[in-house]
Amino acid sequence: MFIGRKDELATMERLYRSDKFEFLVLYGQRRIGKTTLINEFAKDKSVIFFTAKETNDSMNLRAFTKLVVEHFNQKLPESFVFETWEEAFVWLAEISDNRKTVLIIDEYPYAATANKALNSMLQIVIDHHFLQSKIKLILSGSHVSFMEKEVLGYKSPLYGRKTSQIQLKPFDYSDAAQMVPRYSDEDKIRFYSVLGGVPYYLSLVDHTRSFEENLKELFFTSDGRLYQEPDFLMREEFDQPAKYNAIIQAVAQGANRPSLISNITKIETSALPYYLTTLIEIGFLKKRIPFGEDPLRSRKGIYEIADNTFRFYYENVYPNETAIERGFGDIVADETVLPALNQFIGQTVFETVCEQYLVRAIRGRKLNLLPTEIGRWWGNDAQAKQQADIDIVLGNKEQVILAECKWRNEFDEIKEIKKLLDKRRLLLNYSVYRYYFFAKKDYGEKTKQFAAQYPELTLITVADLFKI
Repeated sequence: MFIGRKDELATMERLYRSDKFEFLVLYGQRRIGKTTLINEFAKDKSVIFFTAKETNDSMNLRAFTKLVVEHFNQKLPESFVFETWEEAFVWLAEISDNRKTVLIIDEYPYAATANKALNSMLQIVIDHHFLQSKIKLILSGSHVSFMEKEVLGYKSPLYGRKTSQIQLKPFDYSDAAQMVPRYSDEDKIRFYSVLGGVPYYLSLVDHTRSFEENLKELFFTSDGRLYQEPDFLMREEFDQPAKYNAIIQAVAQGANRPSLISNITKIETSALPYYLTTLIEIGFLKKRIPFGEDPLRSRKGIYEIADNTFRFYYENVYPNETAIERGFGDIVADETVLPALNQFIGQTVFETVCEQYLVRAIRGRKLNLLPTEIGRWWGNDAQAKQQADIDIVLGNKEQVILAECKWRNEFDEIKEIKKLLDKRRLLLNYSVYRYYFFAKKDYGEKTKQFAAQYPELTLITVADLFKI
């Protein structure tokens, strides 16, 4: 069953319906579901679907020749091979004869790395042949930095030629839950906390086993399918991943500012921006700025691991690799990781899930607010003379939503809700204030009665998250 990706499919279908040349650049980290999306798009269409291999240029061109010749049912000698990619593309443009033709080159970075002139050849063909055709060209790649710099970058020969681009992102919590439908709502959040929204990782779940059993099998055995997976992805993305690995390890240990990262990694502070920017572009890290701050001027930015699986791995698997290699993975999971999982989820995962819920509510027209900014606020509470924070803030010039997220089995519900209501004084000058309180469990009757006094307050449970 195909899950999610409605917007992406709609974009691809719109391009297909066009009566002119279209050029889509589709990219995203490995395992994110690019090929699955392409297959869903192509299932009812006649397409030329070429997957480049990590081989030399001659072998890729030979395979491409065979594919396009067969597609157009041409009777050519078995040994025939186009002399260049440019010749192959020109031939394809001519034989398509102004008919709608879909050309998909998957794992394009492999082909372009094997032939450094491929981008230039393709640019010439687009300008002089494809633009006059109805060809729909899709270049897809998993090497994110390559696609952004060598295909989309302003120094690329292909710059300005694409008519659309899609950076495929992980599923949100709701789409991810559709891949583990038999589990409880709480377990769906737990799976999302360690597998994120990566379709391939979610597809590895054995639905006959518990969450705990799946976790141990995937991460805490030396032959586990996701044991050392982030390390593999780092080596795929970078020729020399050591410094990038060190930075992510430092962030996992709580070093969220450049000075702290530099202290742990021993990378000069002046050199860090390059590495941090690259990790953010790929999607391995994210930089947070307090809500309301100018991103270009604020010095309050902090760095976090963006990918749930990366964060889980670097905080829980990587430090225990020696024990796992010696066969102690079950013990590590039972005695160290699982008892602390609620804390792990409560730190950032549950906030992310609740933010995604609010975004879904807005997109579904169930929440009447068009935010110009979404984020988290932290800073000084002058009245209390201490630091304060607000888990989620969504707002525009007139309206604002303040939200608190509690992934705990027990806490003083009314006390925490009062704290949330009081936080409006931290963000002044809005005409309308609304409040959302998210909790792991259902609320007590006294809490519901208290909340009923405040029409601007909405209480949400984990069960509610899956009703949107």
